[in-house]
Amino acid sequence: SSGINAECPLRPGERVKQAMEMMKADHAESLLAEQQRSQTLTDKLAVILAERRNLEAEVDTLKFRVTEAVSKRTELEEVLSELEKKFGKEKASLQQESTTYSRRCDEVELLLDKEKKKEKSTDCGSALIPLLKTE
Repeated sequence: SSGINAECPLRPGERVKQAMEMMKADHAESLLAEQQRSQTLTDKLAVILAERRNLEAEVDTLKFRVTEAVSKRTELEEVLSELEKKFGKEKASLQQESTTYSRRCDEVELLLDKEKKKEKSTDCGSALIPLLKTE
């Protein structure tokens, strides 16, 4: 046979030894590649976990803000309700006063109309008296 074995024949034990060394080298390469893949996956997992922690922190912040906003809204609704009650009473009171004043104005206008009619009839009568005397 030709090649390396023909020039430098190996003994059977050396062939096994060489095959074992080749298997060890292949296994070491395979192990190194597996370790690199494992490290890459570990790095990716660390990034994902960090992103998850950041997102959880953002969620907590948003939950706090929502709780705060709901609390403020409730507080404002209570204040608005109190103002509506207060101004509702004042509005009712003002409407009642307005109605009372409107009635009083109507009464005054009626009295004024009656007074004007009396004056007119009196004026007419006093204007006629001299005319009647001249005839």
